[in-house]
Amino acid sequence: MIDPQEAKANYKCKQRVTSLLMEMIGQEGVKNPHLFTNAWTELVTDAELMRTLSGLKSDIQLNLKERLHFLIMRTMYDLGVDCVPKITVHGDEHFQSAIQAKKSSLFLTIHDGFAFLSAIFLHYGQRTSIITSAPKIGDTLWRTGVRPDQVELITKDFRSLGRLKTSMDRGVIPCNCVDYENENGVYEWINPALFDFAIKKKLSLFFQKREIGDDGVANIYTAALNSTSDPIEDAQLFANFQMSTTYSPYRKYTVKQ
Repeated sequence: MIDPQEAKANYKCKQRVTSLLMEMIGQEGVKNPHLFTNAWTELVTDAELMRTLSGLKSDIQLNLKERLHFLIMRTMYDLGVDCVPKITVHGDEHFQSAIQAKKSSLFLTIHDGFAFLSAIFLHYGQRTSIITSAPKIGDTLWRTGVRPDQVELITKDFRSLGRLKTSMDRGVIPCNCVDYENENGVYEWINPALFDFAIKKKLSLFFQKREIGDDGVANIYTAALNSTSDPIEDAQLFANFQMSTTYSPYRKYTVKQ
């Protein structure tokens, strides 16, 4: 059931961002490459907007800067404005290693992380895949400058892992989310299934997380896993990686056994 107050606050935030972007588009044009940055600079100092955003619920555990980043990107997409977010990669060597051993590499992340991963791999000319059941996953990809036809979408069902392996055999690198909803609808549980898959198939496993900087740039951090050969322990290492942040920790993850 939708909370009326929550819906009203969401609408208020969306209207503020929409009004500013439309004003900027009118002045600077839709092709202005600095549109996102200019909008971010003004909105991040809007005390009322940031206060309202901070009070909204986030089922995927976004912090305040991530909420603003997501809102600007989503609004630009809704207005039909092409926008590729500014990304700084920390750990580029892991992307290079994955591409070199593409048939045995697997990237794991949390919600929306796959879109950033796909955008980075696309920059290198590398195709990616994701297991999904989300009907609007294309919208998420578009918001990072990736067309849905540039990613192999694998239907989430009992045959998913078989399709995933077939895709990998063709040189496609999987970038999958492993966070799932808890009883309150918050994406807090880490599913160890893909960690088990990686151990059985002797895959090179890489982790990814994002942090939005004060300047609105998406910082993408990666790490290579030294597997413990236990899917539960590997999943816990992933949870620890996600909960350790450059800024103050704000996410909580629990391995679902």
